[in-house]
Amino acid sequence: MKAYWRRSLCKGFGAGAVSFDGQMRYHNESDVEEYIACIENNDSAIFFAESLLPYNVFVEKIMFGVRQLDGFEIEDLLQHLSFEKRTRFLKQLDQLALDGFITLQNGRALINGSLLFLEQEIIQKILV
Repeated sequence: MKAYWRRSLCKGFGAGAVSFDGQMRYHNESDVEEYIACIENNDSAIFFAESLLPYNVFVEKIMFGVRQLDGFEIEDLLQHLSFEKRTRFLKQLDQLALDGFITLQNGRALINGSLLFLEQEIIQKILV
């Protein structure tokens, strides 16, 4: 499961499993009986596939990073942004740090553990 949250390449097996090849995410059929029927009939058990566009990757890195205690690497996200958006993004991170929502440490933004229940609100503030 950790591979999923780190956006690492992973292959999911079984009903409801998710695979990721670095650009596409594949979701297997979640209904066990349907999944088994697909396998028995040599059909694909993939229920849904999505291609991640650059903005989707940016948002996903934030969403997954905020939900982990080791946060996300700031420099990794800056490469997705224009100069103007970088400035706004960095100001927003600074403000969240001043407000006590995140900690900026060693080039990473980390959510304060006691505030994990506010992850959606923090994500929204970062994406403004």
